[in-house]
Amino acid sequence: MNEIKLVYIVGYGRVGSTLFGNFLAATGGCVNVGEMYKCFFDEDMYQKSLPCGCGDDLPRCSFWSKVDFDASSEVRREVGRKVRNRHIFRNFKTYLKNFPKIKSRFKELNERLSKCCESNVVVDSSKNPAFLKFLVDLGAEPYVIHLVRRPSDVIRSWSKSKRYLKKKNIIKTIFDMAYYEYCIKVACKEIARHKKIFVKYEDFIESPESEIERVAKFIGEPLFISRLEDDSFDVPLSHSCAGNPSKLDQVGRVTLSKGKSCSRRSLSDVLLGGKYGY
Repeated sequence: MNEIKLVYIVGYGRVGSTLFGNFLAATGGCVNVGEMYKCFFDEDMYQKSLPCGCGDDLPRCSFWSKVDFDASSEVRREVGRKVRNRHIFRNFKTYLKNFPKIKSRFKELNERLSKCCESNVVVDSSKNPAFLKFLVDLGAEPYVIHLVRRPSDVIRSWSKSKRYLKKKNIIKTIFDMAYYEYCIKVACKEIARHKKIFVKYEDFIESPESEIERVAKFIGEPLFISRLEDDSFDVPLSHSCAGNPSKLDQVGRVTLSKGKSCSRRSLSDVLLGGKYGY
């Protein structure tokens, strides 16, 4: 049984983590599990019963039915109550000593996962910075990918609902993004410099081959993807938990597009994305 090598994508919602995770899995060198840890260890997320990337409910999915993991409602409620961004400064190690069942369930999930995965490299796109800190305090040693996208495009995306994802107003999105970036900064302080990398969504859309090559060098694994003759990419079915509902459409031949984006910098781009070059 191979030990899981965890790649954790951190960032705000609608930054393209679902698409990025699917492309990483398309290399055949890793497994995209979507928001697995948050889905299995947070009661609110678990109760939403969001579909797998294959379209089936998780209990009926050919992959997750083999993993057959249940953290228990007690563990999910406890983690969901404690692991929040507002508790980002909390020392979860002390908390875990008083609740050892959480660590044993975490170890059990990784063991079951390693038996069912063709690759030991697992990509989790939960994005939540508090969960990142929580996983580190549990003993995980993740390779962290900080994924960002032009703030005005993120705001535009959140202004529209997507199936089971509700829309957000502009003010809430702006404040949420600023708070998330602050929490990410705090969570990543505990990550060694060689274990974290920064990726811009726009760079990935422009040249997915080069960005995936960067990630491959970063995690020390052979990842490779190539364009087909019609400039598309072959993206196989994934078994990603939760995440953006667009995952159900991002299979087969996928052509990347920059989409609609304002040519002028907005105030949100300057205030929230200036440090990233937006």
